[in-house]
Amino acid sequence: MSEKVKILFLFNQILDDHSFAGGEIRGINIFKLFKNDPSYEVSVMIPKVSETAFLYTPGLFTGKSFPEKLIYKKNINRDGFIIFLLYCLRTLESVKYAGANFRVVYSTGDFFCNTFFAFLFKLFHPQSLWVNCVHHINESPLRRKSSSLANSLVSFLSQNLSFVLMKTNGNLIIVTNSLVEENLIGCGFRPKDIVVAGNGLDIDYIKKVAEEFRDKNPRNRICYFGRLNLTKGILDLPKIFIKVLKVYPSYYLDIVGDAEEEFLETVKREFLKYGCLDKVVFHGFLGSREEVFKVVLRSKVVIIPSYEEGWCLSLFEAAILEKPIIAYKLPVFKEMFTGALKMAEIGNTKEFSDLVLEVIDPNNREQVNFCIKKCYQISSKYEWGSVFEVEKKSLESLL
Repeated sequence: MSEKVKILFLFNQILDDHSFAGGEIRGINIFKLFKNDPSYEVSVMIPKVSETAFLYTPGLFTGKSFPEKLIYKKNINRDGFIIFLLYCLRTLESVKYAGANFRVVYSTGDFFCNTFFAFLFKLFHPQSLWVNCVHHINESPLRRKSSSLANSLVSFLSQNLSFVLMKTNGNLIIVTNSLVEENLIGCGFRPKDIVVAGNGLDIDYIKKVAEEFRDKNPRNRICYFGRLNLTKGILDLPKIFIKVLKVYPSYYLDIVGDAEEEFLETVKREFLKYGCLDKVVFHGFLGSREEVFKVVLRSKVVIIPSYEEGWCLSLFEAAILEKPIIAYKLPVFKEMFTGALKMAEIGNTKEFSDLVLEVIDPNNREQVNFCIKKCYQISSKYEWGSVFEVEKKSLESLL
């Protein structure tokens, strides 16, 4: 390539400048790697509220409408309906940029506030390329663990709308695992358009933090870190933890992650109902991964009761930190960690708590160390540089 390829990354789904979901963290890391490559000239489309996360990058801004400004000014709870409204407003705002000059548009998720713009952009620029990342397939609203049927329905329908647009005009679909690839092919996507690029970790950084802050004698603590919502199984935590306390009453549960105030109060009421709220420490959002890892490193076990995951950054980070991990038996975990990760049947909190007790029991140290070693070996293969090379090679084959 003789001249730089102009590429626009779409992040219209971001709701603030700090509490990013795993897919957004992935998008930001890939964006940075393309930005540092001299063959590319990188810009972003972002809502104004997230501007500080992308300083010094040329940007096209959405999120400047009066209703959105009012929502943030009044600190209105961003539930499913409000998020849907924000995405609709941002979609409308993005239309004015459809005539911009870019060779590639890269949608960092299958949110319709990104995919509609990408679809429209392709209509204006037929020779451009549309790259889209898909992290996981939403379950049917009737089966999905969510705060409301309406929220699940909106999420399900908007993802399927995005899929229609992507099948019509998309050029390259990036997925994080082969299960998503199989599901997309089942939805009618062309196999040749899909690339399994995986996900990545900043392994050297995680190792550095672990070496500096590792607690050689972990305390009587259990840790959860990640987003706090229903699909992450947060309301299973009280049921799991109370069973552990009956055997080990001196234990505490550390919960690291951001949540809407209303949902956080719901979580606290659940712990209160089970009589263990005083044994739970809510750390909220911590400003750096180092602060998060410090909390993880002092715990004896990390628990991940998620009901759906495309990859699960927290699990891989915990594995590199060499912590024992308990999770539900999700398809993506079975594909990648069978024989290494201790897993309970989805929703079986008794089996989950029994596995936690098994890991805590000092008599099982040899078996626990085996699982730690195997999970570490699997996770250490996923590094951002190699993920970037897969994506870059796939994109350049189309340029």
